[in-house]
Amino acid sequence: MALVLFDSVATLNPINVARLTLVEPMEESAEQLARGQVGTVVDVVDQGERKHYLVEFADLEGREYAMAYLVESELLPLHYQFTAA
Repeated sequence: MALVLFDSVATLNPINVARLTLVEPMEESAEQLARGQVGTVVDVVDQGERKHYLVEFADLEGREYAMAYLVESELLPLHYQFTAA
């Protein structure tokens, strides 16, 4: 199942801070973005046989604090309506 723009997703694994574009500085001790962090797909880039998704991470007030290009296997799509499995 391919992700599309504005899909809500969660990270399946921690994402190293070196892979992030930081908009807001993270705590100095933070080395990674936590597993389960929720973000929104804001761009889809087709790179050969797999797609990369630019995911924006924002706080509860909607302030973006980081972005990262991730592949589908690193993301869990979130569903807000019933979806048959």
